[in-house]
Amino acid sequence: MYSDDVYRAKLRATIADLQQAVAPLAPFTAIDVDLSGQGARFTLIPHTRGACPVELMVRADQHYDIALGQAIFEDCRVEQLDVFKPLILAVADGHIVRRHHISAQTGVEMGFETIVTMPSAQPWRKVHGGEVWLGRGGEVFMRDQRFLPYRR
Repeated sequence: MYSDDVYRAKLRATIADLQQAVAPLAPFTAIDVDLSGQGARFTLIPHTRGACPVELMVRADQHYDIALGQAIFEDCRVEQLDVFKPLILAVADGHIVRRHHISAQTGVEMGFETIVTMPSAQPWRKVHGGEVWLGRGGEVFMRDQRFLPYRR
């Protein structure tokens, strides 16, 4: 983890960079940026039906919360601040998949993961509800839900 002073300086730079990066999306999405001493909240609600809304809260305590569509991930540790710009832009470009894991025996959804493919980085991936069901025995099939880009 960064020292508080170093992190806060990098956080300010990241927030300014994110504001510049999302500004060109204004014709395609409602953008709300809320700045405070505790961090920043970016909310993007696309005008295109089928595109994925994003709400990102990057906090001064070196954690972040993110909502991608209906999936909410809270208190995630900030590993690198420079991941947020390509993450949001990849979602805006439609490079996001929600992968539902379904039991072949019961037809019950065991959980899902959200995967965002970024151009020059490892995919950003979060499992909803923990990873307890991953790798369990029995047959599981997957159903992908894809999202449209903001620009159509």
